[in-house]
Amino acid sequence: MNLITFNIDDKLINYENQKILNSNKNLLFSNACQHNKDLQKKTKNKVSKVFNYKNSISIPKNYKYLENVYCEILEYLKVILNKAHNKNYNKYYWEILVGKWLKTLVYQSFANWEILRKIEKKYKINSFYKISLNDETFIPENTWHAHTLIRSVQYKYNLYHHWLLSKMIDERDVDIINFDLKKNLNLKKEIFKLNRPDKFHKIFYKSFNSKIFYYLWDVPKEIKLEMMKYFKFINFPLGIKKINKYKYENFDREKIFYNKKIKDNYKSFLKKVIKFTLPRIYLENYKTLENYYKKINWPKNPKYILTSYPYYDELFKFYCAQKYLSGSKIIITQHGYDNIYKNENWFVNKMFANQLCWGTNKKKGFHKFIFTKDYIKEEDQFKFNKAKNILLILYSFTEMENMTPDGHLDNVSINKLIFNSTNRYLKSLSKNLRKRNVIKAQQETRYPVLENSLKQEHKSLKILNMEKPFKKIINQYNLSIHFFIGTPFFESIYLNRPTIIIFDKKINFRLNEKFLRFIKKFKENDLCFESSIKAANFINKNYNNLEVWWKSPIRQRILKDFKENFCRHSNDLSVEFKKISKI
Repeated sequence: MNLITFNIDDKLINYENQKILNSNKNLLFSNACQHNKDLQKKTKNKVSKVFNYKNSISIPKNYKYLENVYCEILEYLKVILNKAHNKNYNKYYWEILVGKWLKTLVYQSFANWEILRKIEKKYKINSFYKISLNDETFIPENTWHAHTLIRSVQYKYNLYHHWLLSKMIDERDVDIINFDLKKNLNLKKEIFKLNRPDKFHKIFYKSFNSKIFYYLWDVPKEIKLEMMKYFKFINFPLGIKKINKYKYENFDREKIFYNKKIKDNYKSFLKKVIKFTLPRIYLENYKTLENYYKKINWPKNPKYILTSYPYYDELFKFYCAQKYLSGSKIIITQHGYDNIYKNENWFVNKMFANQLCWGTNKKKGFHKFIFTKDYIKEEDQFKFNKAKNILLILYSFTEMENMTPDGHLDNVSINKLIFNSTNRYLKSLSKNLRKRNVIKAQQETRYPVLENSLKQEHKSLKILNMEKPFKKIINQYNLSIHFFIGTPFFESIYLNRPTIIIFDKKINFRLNEKFLRFIKKFKENDLCFESSIKAANFINKNYNNLEVWWKSPIRQRILKDFKENFCRHSNDLSVEFKKISKI
């Protein structure tokens, strides 16, 4: 059997190679190696099946191992980058710069490493089809570029994963059959197109005490305005500027990353390929950051730097690293569904020492704050309106596997669970109520496969544009139904809007005990259903009485407790701001 690790439907190889491929018995590494346009249609290709949801005992073991690998590679990079740039910075300085890129690389590559190991164990692989590629083609420009290459299969020419897997297979006992790309294909140019230019925000900043500076802080403007009043400063963006003057230094990567000891394990593999995966902004273009840093008009010595999602702004990360050295405290604000998982210490925002959480969290470095995706001074009281509809919040996950096979489902299987659950729910509703359902779907797949599959079953189904923020449309609906616990679920409860979760534990990864206790309470009070059919039957019977159901004292007590833990509301922001001063 021949193993294929590139997308065969993209037809990127030359005609003769394509004929060889079509004539043999092949095994696809994952569903990312083919086009997936319909969740109900059986694929003509044989795809490996190595994921085992029941084997959860390996999950904490894998995370512990990956943390060890991450720390060792970070130390390795600290030495290399300090030497290359004639610096003596500590590990945390470099972690602020490279941490997001490195964590993604370490985890995603390990997922592929483990899938490959399981395939070798389960299937008789005689040969491997390898496209001849130049290693330097995949050197990313920055973290955004690297993340696009590592995490995305939405782009036809992204052969990064094939290249990475070919590196894993090179030293294995398997025949290599070399293929060539089509002659008219300039892959290096196509890979470069996936980059996003480095940018930064110009800021108008005035302060009496230089205490607080925020940047890429994803919180409502009402909170920002109140904070500026409280701490007596002005902090407004003036526009975005591109970094277009690069100070390029030529480095011999082969020499810099030379590693004598090569063992046949994952850690050694990473050290071997890191010379082709480290973004240029940290090596060849590092002086560019130094030069722009000298010119920016951001505050010189803030005591606190607040941010939510700094990972792709290279100049801001450089600024944070420099200010960390001079004593500033970097505080990251929770920006998505987080702090609900059983194994979450690996998450990239955990590398920051201080985090403002949406609710109560007793872990070291975590500080109780408020929900920051929206802000209301007082809760609105829900009133049922017969003219309003039901909003379904759906997700479909990328075909590229981003989880290890032990203890998880593959992403296409998760997408099928979401589709089947949604389909059963819609078919179980009364005809009149079915017409009232509108879908808002976040689809990370290359093609809108969830939307396509649902529309085949429900021709008149209305699907909203994904660009519309949940908080701006939720008041147009009587009820929102969630098939995955994502940020909109917390937004809906924060706004005190009628909410139901159709809960499948295989879809929602592995939640921590604290969150599962609330799921149990939600089930007992018809806020959560394991069966989409039972959820539909409940709505059939109670839709016209949603107001009474939602406002019942027992449910409101449960929801109030839930909000305190996961999406807090506060009537007095000054009390919340005082907490920042004590960090």
